[in-house]
Order: sequence, then C-alpha cells, then structure tokens
Amino acid sequence: MPSFAGLRDARGAAVDEHALATRYRLVTFGFHHLPERVPLTLMGVHQALEQLGADAARILPVFVSVDPQRDTTAGAVGLRETLSTPASLP
Repeated sequence: MPSFAGLRDARGAAVDEHALATRYRLVTFGFHHLPERVPLTLMGVHQALEQLGADAARILPVFVSVDPQRDTTAGAVGLRETLSTPASLP
C-alpha cells in the first residue's frame, strides 16, 4: 500500500493509512476554494453513494487537495457539512 505520509483529514489530523485499508477508496483530487467546481464533483460522489444504499458503507470517499496553501481545514470541514456526505471524507 502506498504511503500517505503528510496527508491530513478534514480536522487536520494525520491520515491513518490502516484506516484507509478497511474499505474501498473513491479518490478525487481538486481544490475546495473554487466553489463552482468541487461541489459538483462531490455531489456526484454523494449521489453515487446514495445509489449504492447499504453497500455505500464499503466505500470510503477521499478528497485530496491539490492546493494545500489555499485549502484550509476550516474550508474542508465546511464543505463536508454543506454537502452532508453520507460517509466520512478524510
């Protein structure tokens, strides 16, 4: 499994690669400081998980920022709350 050294979750805590190993991962890359694009992508993830129903528990959506200088922990938490994603978004 690749190393996730340096990655942080939406709360700013280090990503535990062992926790990521427990489910399939649906990884998206982007930046959340651009409100016109990211919500569309993450809404697609949200809708896909809703369509899976109970099987969605087997999927861990992971959003990786490609602009950590402008993407803040507070912004990530706010985006997650706004979208009400059914599974946790590290």
